[in-house]
Amino acid sequence: MIFYKARRRLRKWLMDNYWFYKTIILKRFESVPKNQKKVFIEIDHITLNRYLYNFIKFFTLNNYTVYIPKNKRVISVLNQKKGEFVYGSWILKERVRIGEPENADLVIGKNQLSNNYFRGKVGNSYHVPMSEYPGIYRHGFFNEVESIQLKRKRSIFMSGNIDAAFYNNISKAGFFEIPSRSQVADFLKKKPYSLEFNNLLELKSFINEEADYKVVLVDTSKQFRIPLKELKNILQKFNFYLALPGILIPQSHNLIEAMSVGCIPVIHRTYAELMFPPLKNMETALVYDSWSELDEIILYSFNLEKSILNSLRENVLEYFSKYLSPGAVVKKIEENDFSTIYIQAEEESLTLLKKDISE
Repeated sequence: MIFYKARRRLRKWLMDNYWFYKTIILKRFESVPKNQKKVFIEIDHITLNRYLYNFIKFFTLNNYTVYIPKNKRVISVLNQKKGEFVYGSWILKERVRIGEPENADLVIGKNQLSNNYFRGKVGNSYHVPMSEYPGIYRHGFFNEVESIQLKRKRSIFMSGNIDAAFYNNISKAGFFEIPSRSQVADFLKKKPYSLEFNNLLELKSFINEEADYKVVLVDTSKQFRIPLKELKNILQKFNFYLALPGILIPQSHNLIEAMSVGCIPVIHRTYAELMFPPLKNMETALVYDSWSELDEIILYSFNLEKSILNSLRENVLEYFSKYLSPGAVVKKIEENDFSTIYIQAEEESLTLLKKDISE
């Protein structure tokens, strides 16, 4: 047993050193664009996940070269590419350098970063908002959007994984008072306004036809996936987006993608209140709090006055630009010396929430 543990430690030490020195050498051959600002982000003690990738990507999208600590463990983890680790590995594909730079324009220290995302706003703190799917930022698909469409379907749209094997967990966990994605889908499928398609061609045909006033759910686990490159141009054909919770937490990237093109969220109160700042009924969303309210708000949305519809869309686009866009996040950090910057980490964030509750 002792020999086995020693062998495992040796193997880990060797792999950590291999990935560390390989990365250091490769990064030395990468050119750094001139006139770039420098930000040093100490990521030693937070979860290396998709949300951290997006956070770092926001800076590279806004004329920064990002520097991260010369930490063997961190560099080794960032070289793993299985499962959720793949998003962390994308960090090294960005304009990222290893080690602390001289004369950094901005420093985000390890004492500032926290995954305790569900702690209420404490003092001078900032919750980095939920962001879009990482692949959208990585491949630049946020630039693939045609001019924002004003002529849209009155129908409510949602595309995402609705597999009950995963998307009932939020209800079982008991942290949030919100029906699961699967529960909402099951409720809506029984309604006369529910509509499903077998493939992307059928969906596009519906978009181009006169038929309307439906709730369109695309279950990507059973039906079809919309290619990332086409997603936003599909989204902006609809006035409304049904914001359903994620696996363990209410927030999900689907909502942010929809808001980026002016879709008005149809959203549960719990979810709306967890946005920073909260989404407000009849200002930046249509908010419901019960099954009967969801049904009522859907029927109401079908007959909403055009002037109110346009006002809501303008508010949503303004909200996205002011709070959710990469530029808005970077500007917020540049202009404020936050004592704590909270970054989402799902399971780790829930573990920290549970710890806070028990204390």
